[in-house]
Amino acid sequence: MLFSLHNSLNWCYPDNELPPTLERLDLTRNGHASFQILGPMENSVRSLRFLPGEGLEYQVFEMLPVTVNENTNDTILTTLDWSRCKDFVTRQAPFDVYDALRPLGPFTRHPLTVTSHELKKRNRMALFVTVKVASDDDTEGSQNHDHPNEGPYDRELVIMGDVAGCEETMRIPVSVHDLEIPDISSCRWKQLDFFCYENIARDHGVEEGSEDWFTLYRTYIRLQLQLRLTHIQLPVAKVMKDIEGTIVDFDFSLVERCARIVLEEGAPYICGAPIAHWKNWDDPIYYLLWNMDISTESTEGYLLLKRYFTIWRKIVEHNDWADRVFQSLADEPQTKNDTSYRALAAIFRQQLPSVPIMEAVEATRLGGAIDIWIPKQDTFEKQIEEYRRLQSSGETFWFYTCAYPGGPIMNRSLDLPLTQSRLVLWRGRGYGLDGFLHWGFNFYIGDDVFRSACCPHLGSLLPAGDAHIVYPQGRTAWPSVRFMAQMEGAEDVELLYRLEQEEPELFRSLIDSVTTDFRNYTHDGQRVFIARRAMLEALESQRTSANE
Repeated sequence: MLFSLHNSLNWCYPDNELPPTLERLDLTRNGHASFQILGPMENSVRSLRFLPGEGLEYQVFEMLPVTVNENTNDTILTTLDWSRCKDFVTRQAPFDVYDALRPLGPFTRHPLTVTSHELKKRNRMALFVTVKVASDDDTEGSQNHDHPNEGPYDRELVIMGDVAGCEETMRIPVSVHDLEIPDISSCRWKQLDFFCYENIARDHGVEEGSEDWFTLYRTYIRLQLQLRLTHIQLPVAKVMKDIEGTIVDFDFSLVERCARIVLEEGAPYICGAPIAHWKNWDDPIYYLLWNMDISTESTEGYLLLKRYFTIWRKIVEHNDWADRVFQSLADEPQTKNDTSYRALAAIFRQQLPSVPIMEAVEATRLGGAIDIWIPKQDTFEKQIEEYRRLQSSGETFWFYTCAYPGGPIMNRSLDLPLTQSRLVLWRGRGYGLDGFLHWGFNFYIGDDVFRSACCPHLGSLLPAGDAHIVYPQGRTAWPSVRFMAQMEGAEDVELLYRLEQEEPELFRSLIDSVTTDFRNYTHDGQRVFIARRAMLEALESQRTSANE
């Protein structure tokens, strides 16, 4: 074959030939199915022409390589010591892997030709394709009986390739299952990624608050919604100081305009940004982000917090946002500062008692101070009995991932198997959790995200990709292969909820077939799609039986 077709959960690389891994695509309505295309190593591709089947839409991206300059360490952060990581990473750093996705156009249902002249990296054609059912498709209920074993509604995507005058036709079977993924406005699985507002100006060279800045902001919000993020984090209000530098008030104008944009774009919820932090991990007291010398437990701290939340309450009431607002107060409260966090939560509830508090947590003694508990995946597993007690009492639990701990634990990193970027959500639902938080939507602060995917952090480096899942570029931002894996994983979880209710034993066995905990999961993308197909077929069978 001149081209190789790959499923969307096995990494592709610029420097080697890979055996094809794509068998077929299984689609649901309002869901996506994706795959990758690699051309030959030599620069000989002239064009690829896409011909979609009836009722299908698709979008094509050029895959661009990024450099993993150090490997994930076995404990924390990164390493160049191969002996520490060889048992769980995919390759020895430094290496290049395809992750950034440059759109070659919007979704279309029309034929599309991609030529080598359109691509930035012409030494090899590398494309990512995502497919969905057209919104006005009217073939529901029809069946192609020529292929009775291929699924309820069978179509295909045809790709015609031209390499140095030699033509090749590739046909990808597409089975559209009689199931539908709910929109994020009505979905059960919730998600939030922390967002770096400062990086809009830094990465795109625009002034904060300018119309160009807000145009870019809409782009980022649309990407977050595409990722199926249900909760969008807002910026912190600006402090206003007198001539002596004393904080006298807060300016929420940017916060309010950003909130309006987020809700205009269709997000279900907005989330107020944290306003306090600890100086060191084991500090017993929180301090104000605006001035880390002011304790939240001091009179001065209390009065500033009261003023801040009073203004925010009036804005929420004026805009009738009460049912759409959540709040984060101070990231990662843990055992040594849980008492300080409780006091902070009490100040907040004094002004906005009906607004739920959601927080990444490292502690268990926060009952009544937090409404949505979000322990780290490692923390949840270590303290699972205590968290289970809280869950069984009706407390709501999500989970989060970040740079710590290292090793094979799922964390969206570029040198870990790509399957974990999707299966991390499966495992979360397997534990009965209802949402996922990641801190790193666009927090990369290095000089070149394409040549150094490990973000600088306090004199060290974060694991490759931990700080970002999108790539800023000019006046826009691009998604990534990991972005697509998480997006489709969130779609999967909506169906896992249904399977859990209708066939709980199958629900558990399918999840366990691909991941038994956050450190143990299949590295083979095809196994994930086999499990997913079994889920789709079981749900369809249940639906058919119910209709008979």
